[in-house]
Amino acid sequence: MSWENVSANDLAHYAVERLEGENWVSKKVIKDKLYYELEDIQPDTEYSYRVCAFDERGNKGEYSDVWTFVTPKDT
Repeated sequence: MSWENVSANDLAHYAVERLEGENWVSKKVIKDKLYYELEDIQPDTEYSYRVCAFDERGNKGEYSDVWTFVTPKDT
């Protein structure tokens, strides 16, 4: 999955989160790219992800829209 860059001079990193049950769980902190290669996914399963930017002081920006998809069945 990928996203657009935040136009802030003090951008420190992005945090990728996945919905697991009713809780958002941090999956990866990304500093140097605008994409995340999905990990630990299973066939025929629904997943939801979101991304948030953080500045150098640790302030969190707004969350992205949620990406929801179902992985293909394993054949």
